[in-house]
Amino acid sequence: MGWGQQGGPSRPPPSFSPELFGSVEPLLPTLREDGVAVWVLGRGSYPPGVVALQELLDEASDQLEPEDVWEPRDMNETCLFIFTSGTTGLPKAARVSHLKSVMCLNFYELVGASRGDVVYLALPLYHMAGALLGVVGCLGIGATCVLRDKFSASTFWDDCRAEGVTVFQYIGELCRYLVNQPQRPGERQHGLRLAVGSGLRPDVWRSFQRRFGPVRIVETYGMSEGNVTLFNYTGFGGPTFEERLEVTETFKQRKLRLAREGADPALVPDPLFVRDEPSRSYIPLDPQLWERLRDGHLRI
Repeated sequence: MGWGQQGGPSRPPPSFSPELFGSVEPLLPTLREDGVAVWVLGRGSYPPGVVALQELLDEASDQLEPEDVWEPRDMNETCLFIFTSGTTGLPKAARVSHLKSVMCLNFYELVGASRGDVVYLALPLYHMAGALLGVVGCLGIGATCVLRDKFSASTFWDDCRAEGVTVFQYIGELCRYLVNQPQRPGERQHGLRLAVGSGLRPDVWRSFQRRFGPVRIVETYGMSEGNVTLFNYTGFGGPTFEERLEVTETFKQRKLRLAREGADPALVPDPLFVRDEPSRSYIPLDPQLWERLRDGHLRI
């Protein structure tokens, strides 16, 4: 959805689906005073200042216009505004640049999807997850996108089988709705291989895989207004992921632990080595060598 003055070069007018137009109609006099046009998806007869897009789309040529018509002058210019969900206050418009929109073309490639996949998408298209990561992400890899106007937990697996779905983009609650459904025959008879999204609780993660089969789950976290996205590629959710991080500690974590334990071979379970300058090599740090180092009889 984009807001802008009529005739603005880089900010399109706000656009709405027909069922939402009733909520906008009382605001039309104010929008007209501000010089703001309104686009409505689909056909219909609307008041002055409102444009039904379907007629224009029908008349448009299928030939690409010259680059100077559609190419942004600056990739950091505003491409569109995405309205946040309002979890930390009222919904607000977050600016999305052309560059960030183009970067979303790579989303599904990053999580392991490919051109041959069929992606099931039932998220609202006025949020970033559905519009940019979902639809634009499918365009980026050339995958098939199955759009559902509303998510239905009771018909989800039927839809997957009917459409040959292989990838499902979720928000955490959608998976919980599926897990909470009464068990039905054939729940594991599907082609779904990958679920990707945000907000999946660890208990739902485990229940989903136990019940519906070894579907690979890639949890991501990003923000409409942020410039960093996190991916959990491990295949483990929640505390299990944290435990694996503790086991496979980073070099910095190990260095801090060794300093805390004093590099004493009696306390450190890992093999320790010290640099031996005469031989220009590393030698094992055994208890006797440690005592000499500790007492100052040997320097390294």
